[in-house]
Amino acid sequence: MTSIWPKYFAFYEEILTDEGRDRSITSYIFEATDEIGNEFGFEEEHVDDVQYDFDNHQIRVHFVGKFYDDGQWDVFSLDYFVDKKAKREEKLTIEKIDREYNELLSAEDWKLQLPSLVQYLLRLTAQTEKSTFSYKDSLMESLNRIFDHIRSNYRPSPSFFQSAPSNQDFQTTLPVASSESGHFRVKLTNKTILYNCVDAIFVKLKLRGLISQNTELKIFRKLFMNPIEEKVTWLGATNQLQYLIHEMIDVGFLENGEHWDMAVKAFQLQGKTLEKKDLHRTKHPKSELKLRDINIVIDALREELPAKKST
Repeated sequence: MTSIWPKYFAFYEEILTDEGRDRSITSYIFEATDEIGNEFGFEEEHVDDVQYDFDNHQIRVHFVGKFYDDGQWDVFSLDYFVDKKAKREEKLTIEKIDREYNELLSAEDWKLQLPSLVQYLLRLTAQTEKSTFSYKDSLMESLNRIFDHIRSNYRPSPSFFQSAPSNQDFQTTLPVASSESGHFRVKLTNKTILYNCVDAIFVKLKLRGLISQNTELKIFRKLFMNPIEEKVTWLGATNQLQYLIHEMIDVGFLENGEHWDMAVKAFQLQGKTLEKKDLHRTKHPKSELKLRDINIVIDALREELPAKKST
């Protein structure tokens, strides 16, 4: 197979230009589908909506996580980081955006850093007419250093496409959860929305330091979609975990029932065994900081949930 990594670099380099920043990243990917379809091994004509969605999902995912040999299919959807999130937060001021993402500029977790910085750049662009870019040069310099690092150290895995999942793994609906599912029972039946919800929770939990930075997305997803295979280490307080689960039920994401049993199967504490009684007997956190951490996670989840129909 001909090397396709220059096309990926061209994609990221384009967003560093004035013209590139003004374009929709998601639209760019869709436009590029036909051009690079043969190199991805996709059919030029899509006769199946599920197959079409799957093909484009692969492209979006790989553009974000292109250079990671491990878990390439588990990096976060470009839709979530760029298209949805950026458009929803266009009205934020540059100053607030800068504070929010300042820590990401020096982060070492590239899987989180790169898509977040792309989102950051788009959100800065949305404020072009409202503010001056006094720190624009330093931001661009930081981004260029990041891309230089990627350019020097990461290339697509030759076996990436041979090991890609089939479209049967990317269905649009989920079976109704049962008490024997071995994972948290969710109320959603649309798999795409569920992925977005779980990924949003995962990202915020990591950013708030509530789960280990070593936690893999594919392991975290199984807490909600597949039989749980491995526990996730919870770094927050026990009452924060209790509050998180309570709020996930309250916003209509989780079913109310057996959630404490699932929590014990899904999470472990550092240096202490997590027991069911510790969760259902504890009270919500009193600390405003602890509450804020969880509320940030829930806010991100709420944004991904379908709008409730008015009665």
